[in-house]
Amino acid sequence: MQNCKSGSYLLLTVIAAFALNSAASIAAAQNNDRPWMNPSLSPEERADLVLKQLTLDEKLALLHGNGMAHAPQWQMPLSNLTNGGAGYVEGVKRLGIPPLVISDAGYGVRDSGANGRYSTAMPSSLGAAASWDPDSACEFGTVIGKELRAQGFNMTLGGGVDLVREPRNGRNFEYAGEDPLLAGIVVGGLMKCEQEQHVVGDIKHYVMNDQETGRFFVNAVISERAMQESDLLAFHIAISIANPGAVMCSYNRINGDFGCENPYTLHDVLKKDWGFRGFVISDWGGTHSAEKASAAGLDQEQPMADFFGPKLKVSRPEMKVEREGSKARRKPGVGRKAKPDSKD
Repeated sequence: MQNCKSGSYLLLTVIAAFALNSAASIAAAQNNDRPWMNPSLSPEERADLVLKQLTLDEKLALLHGNGMAHAPQWQMPLSNLTNGGAGYVEGVKRLGIPPLVISDAGYGVRDSGANGRYSTAMPSSLGAAASWDPDSACEFGTVIGKELRAQGFNMTLGGGVDLVREPRNGRNFEYAGEDPLLAGIVVGGLMKCEQEQHVVGDIKHYVMNDQETGRFFVNAVISERAMQESDLLAFHIAISIANPGAVMCSYNRINGDFGCENPYTLHDVLKKDWGFRGFVISDWGGTHSAEKASAAGLDQEQPMADFFGPKLKVSRPEMKVEREGSKARRKPGVGRKAKPDSKD
């Protein structure tokens, strides 16, 4: 039951997140046949209303991706709908729930040239942090958010806030240095302003994803106190500022458990202690189980449906309706708007 409560908003973060940003959606919000589109209702009320209309298969479709463009190993029947980006999550057209069209965007919209489009090549996130300027970080995020929208994406995979513990880490270019206060403030401000361009924001890679070598199996052994005073602190600051729609869990293990099935980091800290109301999305290929990951707090598998598709449906039949409804509730667009300062 606790897992169901902690997963109570995946569907909450797409009717309001994107649907409210178009004229057609505003008209739909006034349609008595779709009361969940009404922005005057609270996110919880809207999610409760639409959940009653979803079938189990529709809920499950919100909990996994559909492949990735330009990645032969990650192809599914709907992969052509990714818009050349990182992922696609099917919406529910009959209920006005739009799909998620996702792009990497750590320092600009990824693969723009490969897709025959153009975007601004921003400095690395390390460069943004080196400015010590929250206003510049906001402008950084605003540019990326606008260009994501212009290219047809409605979710970003930027927002890297892991600390630079290993100078040879191949992902340091999209992180913000070794100081948790600076990293949290800069990335939090960047993502807040990016999300204000009506894209769902993301903070990643949660947590301790501080090296590329062996990243799929390395085990970060660290006390809870030390983690709270360093890497988790950076994430807490960034999430508090940005109020992102999503947090991406990491490939690595933390004290023995993979980041995307770690009950301490996902449930105890992120959802319980910090009260995070968005959804937890896996790094691409970072899901390792159905039941364990679901129970720990993972809400959405990417980019495939190896575990959060048919396997999740049969893993715990007695709990599947309640739990997967709860996870679907965190999905952006059924009550939770992309603009973090919105009251609807």
